[in-house]
Amino acid sequence: MSVRSMDSEKDFQLSFSLENEGLADVGGRDLSPVNAEDVTKYLTGPRFYILHAVLSLGIFLTSIEATIVATSLVSISDSLEGFDRSSWIVTAYLLAYTACGAAQSMTQLIILRSFQGLGAAGSTASILASFFELLPPSKWALNTSLLSIIYGSSMVSGPIVGGAISDKTTWRWVFLINVPAGAVVIGCILFTLPPNYPFHDLPAEIFEPLSWREKFSKQQLGRIDIPGTISLLMATVFLVAALEEATTAYSWDSPLVIVFLGISGLSWTLFFAWSWWSSASKSSREMVFPWRFVQNRASVGLISLAVLSGAPFTIAIVQLPLRFQSVDDASPLGAGIRLIPFAVLVPAGAGVASAFMGKAKMPPIYLTFVGSSIQVVGFTLLSMTPIDTTLQISFYGYQAVAGFGVGMVYATATVMMPFVAEKRDKAIGTSAIVQFRFMGGAIGLSIVTTVMNSYVQSHLREFLAPAQVHSLLETTGTLSTLSPDLRNFIQTTFASGYNAQMRVVIGLSGGQLLLACLLWRKPQILAHDRV
Repeated sequence: MSVRSMDSEKDFQLSFSLENEGLADVGGRDLSPVNAEDVTKYLTGPRFYILHAVLSLGIFLTSIEATIVATSLVSISDSLEGFDRSSWIVTAYLLAYTACGAAQSMTQLIILRSFQGLGAAGSTASILASFFELLPPSKWALNTSLLSIIYGSSMVSGPIVGGAISDKTTWRWVFLINVPAGAVVIGCILFTLPPNYPFHDLPAEIFEPLSWREKFSKQQLGRIDIPGTISLLMATVFLVAALEEATTAYSWDSPLVIVFLGISGLSWTLFFAWSWWSSASKSSREMVFPWRFVQNRASVGLISLAVLSGAPFTIAIVQLPLRFQSVDDASPLGAGIRLIPFAVLVPAGAGVASAFMGKAKMPPIYLTFVGSSIQVVGFTLLSMTPIDTTLQISFYGYQAVAGFGVGMVYATATVMMPFVAEKRDKAIGTSAIVQFRFMGGAIGLSIVTTVMNSYVQSHLREFLAPAQVHSLLETTGTLSTLSPDLRNFIQTTFASGYNAQMRVVIGLSGGQLLLACLLWRKPQILAHDRV
C-alpha cells in the first residue's frame, strides 16, 4: 500500500506509523514509527548551500519590497499625480513585479501592487515552508535567527535603496529591480531542489507522489479554506478602502463609504461565523482561523497584539520618509538615510528581546510590557516635534527609541505563539501572527492617512481655494510654484498633520499594554526552549 503525499499534515510530516500499513520493515530497516528526521535524507554539500542561499535571497527580495517603496512615494505621487492616495501603494501590497513598473496612473499602480502583494505572500509562505523541510528540527532555531538577520537587513536596506533609485533614475526601477534577481532565484531553485523533496529519497513502496490531476482533484481543493479566505479579504479590503477614500474622493456620509463599511462589517461576521461552524462540524478544511484561537485567551491576546504591533512599524516606515521629503525638503535618498535610526533599532530590539527570552529565560510577557512602554515614550516624543522646517537632531534619537520598542514586541509576539497554541495549531498560529500583523499595518496606515488628509484639508481651505488644495494633494510639486511665505505655512501644516499621526500611534502602542494583560498567567509562559 502506498502513502500519498500531502494528504494531510500527518502525511506531510511522515509522523504516522508504517506498522499499521504493514510496512514496519522496508528494505531491512525498522520504520515504525517514522518521523521526518528519521526518513528524510537532507541535502548536503554545494547543492544545500546554493539552495539555502537562493531561498534566503528570495526572502530578502520579498521582504524588501514592503519598505523599498517608502522613500519613493513622493516621486511616484508627483509623477502619477496622487499624493493623497500614496499610502494605497503600501496598503495594497500589505493586503495581497514587473507590471508595476509600467503603470501609467496611480489607479493602475495600486491595482498592480495588490497583485504583487499576492505573489509575494505566496512566495514568502512557500520559502518559509521549504526552510523547515531543508533542515532537520535540531537546526530550526539557528535558521530562525538567520532569518531574523535577513528580515532586519531588508528593513534597513529598503528605504535607502528605494531612495537611491528614485534620486538617480526613474522610480519605476523600484518595481523592476526584483525581476532579474527573482529570475535567478527561480532558476537556482528549479536546478537545485530535487523533485518531491523532502520525500525524494523514499522508495516507491512508501511514498508515491500525487499526479497533477490528483493535486487539483476535488478532494485536495476541498481542503482549502476558500470561504474563510474570501471573507477575511473582503472584511479587510472594504474597511481599508472606506478609511482611505473617506477623506480624499468622498465624505464620511457618502453612500459609497457607508456601503463599504457595511460590507466590511458583514464580512467580519461571516468570517467568524464560518470559523465557528467549521470547527463545530469538524470540517476537514485547513482553516485560516480555527475557532480554537477564539476559545484560547492567550491566542486572542497574541493575535490582537499582532494587529496593533504591525501598525506602528508600517506607519513609521511609510510616513516618516514622507515627512522628511514634504516638510524638510529631503531627497528620496536623504529620506532613506534619515530613517536609518528607526530601521536599525527595530531588528536590534528584536535581538535584545530574543536574547533575554533565551539566555536570561525571562518570560516574554514582561518584555512585551517593556517594549510597548518604550514605544509609547518614543512616539510621544515624535508627536512633539517642532513644526518648523528645520529638523532637530533629537528627532533621530526619538526614532531610535520608538524603533527599539517596536522590535521588542515584534519578537515576543512571534516567539510566544507556539507556546500558547495547541500542538496541531503551531504552524497556522505562527502564520496567523504574520498575517494579522500585516493586516494591522494596512488598517493602521489607512487610519493615519485619513487623519492626515482631514487635518490638511480643514486647515488649508481657510487660506487656499478648493482647487489649490486638491492640486496640492495630487502632487507636492505644487509647493515649488508658491511664494516662500505660503510654502512655509503649508509645510508647517503638513508637519502638524504628521504629529497628529504620531498621536494616533501612541494610542496603538498603549493598546498593546492592555492586550498583553491577556497573556498573564502563573507560571508565566517561557520561550527559552525555542529561542
